[in-house]
Amino acid sequence: MFKSSRLLLGSAALLGASTVFAAPVDLGLANAYSLVSFGDFKSNNNSIGGSVAVAGDFAANGFALNGKSLVVGGDLSYRNGSIAGNAYVGGTRDTKGMSINGQWLSGEAPLGFAALAQQMGSLSSGLAGLSATGSSQSQWGGLHLSGTQSAVEVFQLTASDFTGNGWSNLANLAYGSTLIFNIGGSHLTLSNGMLGGLSGYNVLLNFYEAQSITFAGIALDASILAPNATVKGGNGTIGGNVVVGDWQAQLTLPGTRSFQATEVAAYKLPEPLQPERPDLTPGAALPGEAVAEVPEPSQLALFAVGLGMLCVATRRRKLVA
Repeated sequence: MFKSSRLLLGSAALLGASTVFAAPVDLGLANAYSLVSFGDFKSNNNSIGGSVAVAGDFAANGFALNGKSLVVGGDLSYRNGSIAGNAYVGGTRDTKGMSINGQWLSGEAPLGFAALAQQMGSLSSGLAGLSATGSSQSQWGGLHLSGTQSAVEVFQLTASDFTGNGWSNLANLAYGSTLIFNIGGSHLTLSNGMLGGLSGYNVLLNFYEAQSITFAGIALDASILAPNATVKGGNGTIGGNVVVGDWQAQLTLPGTRSFQATEVAAYKLPEPLQPERPDLTPGAALPGEAVAEVPEPSQLALFAVGLGMLCVATRRRKLVA
């Protein structure tokens, strides 16, 4: 009896130790926006196709916001532009020569920026710790990236991978797969054809160490996670979600795509799981919804396996008797 019990406990422990947990990589409430800036926003003569959330001040001239909403925690200086939806402003408004096709909202902020910033920072750090599945090599003036035909590919890159390389090449990737690029370095520049050709994939560029990023002449079919970075540059587009520390760029954000939540092995959910006050997210003012908590793989499966092994052991004892 004791031998069978030890066998059961040992097998269950081995099964638990060998189980690989997976959790969803998800931008949460930030997924509803073309741009989230945890600092300020400064840009002129450009457009953003989706909703925008700015924790600090918003300053723009000759700008067009075509999304459902604008959320500004600080002051708004918006000259000679337009807003297609509603706008919440926590501070003062200077709106000479602009039009709004919605309502001005005030009162309590509809988005908890501090909690969302903490969540995005935890997400960025957690992704940075993932093991690479793909490989990279700088050769002939370009960055060559090769995957493993997996549903999720992780690439570990640094700022030096973009220094001196004028183009990039992708190989051995499953069409429609999720590509996570963890890019280290405090100060980075992406220009010209770097990381192009991503339209057939679900892509997230995670600048987990970045303090400043300059984009120039780029066309990225990807989402950007750089929660501590000041983003500058111009003459380019970023098609997905953009989450940054501060926005000073003259880039077009068409809002044509968003990062799709994906289960990733060995990834652990960040805390807090939801920004504070998710009840203050009315659809008219804010298109996002609170992120539902996704539980870790249930222990019920382990219990069922252990119970089955116990039944087998009991039956064997009866046959021996």
